[in-house]
Amino acid sequence: MCHRSHADSEDGALAALAKIGRNQPCDCGSGLKYKKCHGKYPNAAPFRDAEHERAFKQAMRKMEAERAQREKQQGLGKGIISAPFNDHRIVAVGNTVYFSKN
Repeated sequence: MCHRSHADSEDGALAALAKIGRNQPCDCGSGLKYKKCHGKYPNAAPFRDAEHERAFKQAMRKMEAERAQREKQQGLGKGIISAPFNDHRIVAVGNTVYFSKN
């Protein structure tokens, strides 16, 4: 019977991660380069079960779709920031702040 220590499993996980190039797409499915996604967090623990991984990937797809829609509507520049304040709406576009009564 062969027993693997925790260190052996960590070495295997590190070897698997070492195969991913920093400029290759991240294998989490985000569509980002590894260095811009999970490469930022070299000590992050991998998902322990498929349910959490599926939920993470679904959330990433939703965020990416929202980002793409926002870029399509507003362009690649600084986003529009809007917030209600008392009975007014305050909107920041670029370096200009606007407000109006609701």
